[in-house]
Amino acid sequence: MTEANRRVAWQREKLKRDLAHLQEQVRVNDDFLKRIPGDPALAERLAQRQMRLIREGSSVLNLKAEPNMQSSPFLLVSVQQPMVMAAYQSTPGRLGKIASDAKFQLYLLGGALLLVAMGLLWDSPSAQTYARPPQD
Repeated sequence: MTEANRRVAWQREKLKRDLAHLQEQVRVNDDFLKRIPGDPALAERLAQRQMRLIREGSSVLNLKAEPNMQSSPFLLVSVQQPMVMAAYQSTPGRLGKIASDAKFQLYLLGGALLLVAMGLLWDSPSAQTYARPPQD
């Protein structure tokens, strides 16, 4: 049970990090979208970039282009990815491995139910009358 709780806690922490990253990305995207109507130069640059057009009378500056350079407007609103969490590792040790085995858990549960049934039978009134010697 503790192993399952640890796994859930690890997953919760991973989901919290992912949620924080997505909320930051949404905030950056909203700020960017709010700037577009108020900034005609930005809107024009976006349109030119998306349609891969160049305004007449201007030229492209030749730079040493990186092979991964793209013309996507999404690069303007990119947010740094969150740190990658280490993969979950189960509790080491012999007892931890045994306790996480489903077959062992089934046998343990069956044994516990057998002990409960035996306890109920020994405590029943009919068992007490046969177990006691007759009193004079």
